[in-house]
Parts: sequence; C-alpha cells; structure tokens
Amino acid sequence: MSVASAAASGARLTITGQILRFGVQLVSIMVLSRLLTVSDFGYFGMIAAITGAAVLIGDFGLSSASMQARSISDQQRSNLFWVNSGIGLIAALLLFAFADPLANFYGQGGLVPLICALSAVFVLSSLTTQYYADAAREMKFKLLAVADVVAPITGLLVAILLAVSGAGVWSLVAQQLVTLSVRLLIVAVGTRWIPRLPARAPMRGLLTFGLSAFGVQALNYVSSSIDSVLIGRYLGPAQLGLYDRAYQLFKLPMQQIAAPLTRVALPVLARQQDDMGRLNSAIRRAHHLIILLIGAALTFLLAAGQAVIGVFLGAGWSGATPVLSILAVGGFFQMSGYAYYWAFLATGRTTLQLKFSVVTRVLMIALILVSVQFGLLGVAAGVSLGLVLNWLVLTIWPVRAIGIEIKPLLRESVRPMVAHIIAGTLTFLVGLWLVGFQLPPILILSAQALCALLSYALLAVLSRGLRRDFHVIYQFVRSSL
Repeated sequence: MSVASAAASGARLTITGQILRFGVQLVSIMVLSRLLTVSDFGYFGMIAAITGAAVLIGDFGLSSASMQARSISDQQRSNLFWVNSGIGLIAALLLFAFADPLANFYGQGGLVPLICALSAVFVLSSLTTQYYADAAREMKFKLLAVADVVAPITGLLVAILLAVSGAGVWSLVAQQLVTLSVRLLIVAVGTRWIPRLPARAPMRGLLTFGLSAFGVQALNYVSSSIDSVLIGRYLGPAQLGLYDRAYQLFKLPMQQIAAPLTRVALPVLARQQDDMGRLNSAIRRAHHLIILLIGAALTFLLAAGQAVIGVFLGAGWSGATPVLSILAVGGFFQMSGYAYYWAFLATGRTTLQLKFSVVTRVLMIALILVSVQFGLLGVAAGVSLGLVLNWLVLTIWPVRAIGIEIKPLLRESVRPMVAHIIAGTLTFLVGLWLVGFQLPPILILSAQALCALLSYALLAVLSRGLRRDFHVIYQFVRSSL
C-alpha cells in the first residue's frame, strides 16, 4: 500500500473511530452531569489537573520520536518501552507520596484517597505509550480505532453503575482507571509485541528528540492545566466544576478530530521530510481540513452555547455558558496551530519549537495567574488570549525557519473562516429569537443546528470554492463509513 493510500485509509478509520468515541463522550457528559453534582466534578478536576499529566509523563516525547524516526529496531522499541514504564512508575510513587501536601494545597483533606487511587494512571499510561506508537508507525489504525471506542464505552458503563449506586466522585475515578486499563489490554494484545529486556542500542537520537518534544508538551500541559489548579485553589470546587464541564465541551472538537489525526499525519509527513514541496502541500491539505471541520464545531459552540449547555449538562449548569463561549474564541487559534505542531515534529525541529514555546507558554501562564483575580470568566479570557498570542508568535517566527510556507496556509483559512462567521451569526440570531418563546433547550438546539446546516449549504451554493471544499469532506466522510 502506498503512503498516500495508507494515509487515506488511516484517516478514514481514525475519523470513524472518533465519530463513535465522540458519541460516547457526549453520552458521558450528558448522563454523568445529571447523576453527579457540580462539586463532584470540581473535586475530580482538582486531581485531574495533576493526573492529566500521566499521558505526557508516561510518553516523555518518546512516542513521537518512535513514529518520526526513519527506522527503529526491536531493541530500540523495547528500550523505549522500559524507559516509559520506569518514568511512569516513578511519577506514580511521587504522586502517592505527596497526596497529603497536594490535598492541603487545595484545602480539601478528603482528596487524599482519591489522589492515591488516581496515581495508578501514570503507570497505565506509560505502559500503553509504546504500543500505541508501534501501532501508529505500522499504520494499524483499525486497532487504534477499536481501542479508542471500546475502552471509553467500558469506562462509561462502570461510571454510570457506580454513580447510580451513590458512589459520587469515585464514579469518575473508576471511569478513568477502567478506560486506561481496557485500552492497554486491547493495544497490547492487538500488536502482538512482547518487549525484550533492556540492552545496549543506539538511543541517543531518539532520547534527544523525545526530550525536546516532551519539553514542548510539558509547557503546553502546564499552561493548559494551571487554570484548573488556580480555580480549584482560589475559587473552590463548585466553580471548578462549572469550568471543567465547559472546558470538556470545548475540547471535544480537538480531541475527536485534531489530536487523533496526529497519529495518522505524523508517520506520513515524516516520510516526506526530505521534500519540502511535498511536505508543504500535505500540511496545507491537513490544515484546510482542520479549519473546516473544527472551525464548524467551534462556531456552533460559540453561537449555540446556551442551548448546548442546557441540553448536554442540564439545569443548574447555566454558569458554564459564558465560559464555553469565551474558550471557543481561543479555540480558533488553537486549531490553526496544529499544522505548525505537525511541521515541527515531522521535520525533527522540536528543539526550535521548544525555545519559542518557553516564551509563549510562560506568557500564557502569566496571563492566567493575573486573570484568576477576575473570577471564572477572567480565567477563560486569559486562556483564550494566551492561545492567540501563542499562534501569533509561532506564525511570525519559528515556523518560517523550518521552511513552512505561511501565506498559503493563511489563504487556505480565509474562505472557511468567512463561512463560519456568516453561519455562526445566523445561528446565534435564530437562538436569540427563539429564547423569547421559552421553548425547551432541545428544540432551540435543534433549530440552531438546522440553521447552521442550511447556512453552510446556502453558502456552498453561492461559492464554488466552498462547494468544492464541502464535496471533499463529503467524499472523505462517505468513504469512511
């Protein structure tokens, strides 16, 4: 199978899996938000801001190094597995040991047993990392799609059963542990790979690449998690619960489209790193697809935020609506940066990316530290402004240095962004009009969704270029089902 065919097949399988996973996550948000309290999500969010680093620390940038390398031996893969596992175990032991100080930081002594239980996520994530990297490198995208769907379904079922029985926040703890355990089992069995014992092998290049990638990812993680830490520390669990649910809805487009496509894009782009013309062309196509798909999702969240919150979270969560809207604005700039991220990884220029990420992410952290003084909406605004600054700095300097053509990327964004603005404005106005009739949120959301679809359809009729764009998406989605 050619690289192009493998990429197309992988993208189709990934999108199919993510559509199913998207449905599972929506059900999870809808059901658990009605079975658990705002504070339950707040308490879990306090710990998740720390344990969310499990994937990052367990990976340590080595999965990217493995996928980006032109060739890698079985012994090198095995050594990476043991490095990942060791780092994950150390991180788990450290979190377990510091459970009391962390709980005291939040002023919530009851968090200690929750922290101790969730320390296991570091081990589970680190054990899974190399299996995922190998499956992506060998383009076993069907296996990854199965793992990404079956694991969260299993975790959700366990969480629902526990929530109904009155387990409270422990339902969320069990959901995460079960999901990670099932995912590890599926990929370990599916890859049919047993790591060798550690032995000497050329590792310096892989570890150097991985360390730089980890530095970038660590900065990204700290800057994207400090908001939850500060809200939990200074505003309390109830406010963090509102922020957490809004943030989870905001993240869905990124999680379900951009992040999984990285597993497909990186191995393919890495094979074209010696031909900048082909690499630029491939990155433009991927960037265009992201702007269309994620842009449409973010536009709808921004325009129909009130109805989205009412339907998916239910009564008592209206305070999350303005948070969701503010975050969605920053999301447009975040999605635009995915092409840069892929370019740095594919060309092996993670050290350059790290240097500039230190600047942009430190600015983001500073903005959030200042904004927490202005409450929940201030934090959301600080996060969005930080995403804008990060995109702006990367666009002006480092991306150009690695040979990526910026102007074509920006031109690719104009037509879909104009369409998003028009469709979003019409969708918002319809929702604003319907609110006066005091209709149930589900009817308002349905009407706004219909308005959005009709708006994009009308724009496609009027614009040949947009019509061509949507035809490409239609063919892509149709072939993946």
